[in-house]
Amino acid sequence: MNCFKSEVDDLIHRKGLTGKGVLVGHLDTGVDATHSALSGRIADFRRFGYRGITSETMPAWDSGWHGTHTASLITAVAPDVRIYSGMVIEEGHIVSRIIAGLDWLLSCQVKIVLLSLGIFTHSPVFRSLIQEMVQRDMLVIGSIGNRGAGKASVPGIYPEVLTVGAADGHGRVPTFSGSYHPDGTEACQKPDIIAPGVDILAAVPGEAWATRSGTSMAAAQVAGLAALLFEAFPTLPAGVLRQALYASSDGVDARQAHRTNRGLARPLAAYCWLETRADAPELSPTFLSAGEIEQQFIDPHIEKQLALVGEDNLCEVIVELESWEIKEQIVKMLEDLLQPPEIAGQWKEVRARPILILKSPKRIIRQLIEWPAVKIVHACDIDKWI
Repeated sequence: MNCFKSEVDDLIHRKGLTGKGVLVGHLDTGVDATHSALSGRIADFRRFGYRGITSETMPAWDSGWHGTHTASLITAVAPDVRIYSGMVIEEGHIVSRIIAGLDWLLSCQVKIVLLSLGIFTHSPVFRSLIQEMVQRDMLVIGSIGNRGAGKASVPGIYPEVLTVGAADGHGRVPTFSGSYHPDGTEACQKPDIIAPGVDILAAVPGEAWATRSGTSMAAAQVAGLAALLFEAFPTLPAGVLRQALYASSDGVDARQAHRTNRGLARPLAAYCWLETRADAPELSPTFLSAGEIEQQFIDPHIEKQLALVGEDNLCEVIVELESWEIKEQIVKMLEDLLQPPEIAGQWKEVRARPILILKSPKRIIRQLIEWPAVKIVHACDIDKWI
């Protein structure tokens, strides 16, 4: 039988861990903060529109059920964590809303970020912000997706993310849990670990409870476990905690080795590993540092959009620049080329990186693409999620 819950209970009741003092970021469909499972545990809430924050004062709410379910699973494992919850999915413009949410969490001093979400297209802008989080010693946890073996979502495929798949009550990988196999091989690169994700009971809006299955549920429980471990070892670098979860996991049946990189998360074993090896070298995922983007990326969705509209039609794009200095040149170009009432200045500036969410005529977008210092141009309107 799956021992995840019993080992978590051991950490809570015998070790006295509750996640107290640990801040967790949570980007999802929102959260019902009035639910008894979450009452007093939501430190802050934001609803993100595609150009940024639409309201900083509205009470926390859930546009569906998913966010309340995953947030309550964090608190089920770590009852005293404080959650910074951002609503970024279910209302369209997913890419730009997640970018705004990631940027917000970078200002919130959270130690853990849960991304129980995903899109099924390459998104280098996501990776830029997640790299920034890793460089600031934040543990980013994501779900692999629910489309089955050989299929995975972004950002779960990125090496900077601790990616979680689902396990059933016997520690087996269910059919729906995704996996990523580079170059079509049987070797599983993602998910890194698996955790309980089948028939998981948790809160849903309206003071109700529901049983759901998915890799989102598994990732949420790993986020709660990480909060317990960070409370126990408060000076621990995120990379060492990640290494502990890898090293202490239980291997799966050989016939399922292609479904997980390492195996089933073992909470007590991870604690014991850290207790004896807290001075272990930090695990450092391999990725390009800020400003080292290898080549320009133009989202294929942009090319399709531009082919269908006239020169003066407005297009919405996400632009990542090579440096902050180039931003001033972009602003000057727009001022020179555009005349009121054309829309040029409606950007959401991301604090962590030179990333702009821009609405401009097609002819201006075409000129931006031609600039060598414009590294990424991405569509705003990809609406698929896990």
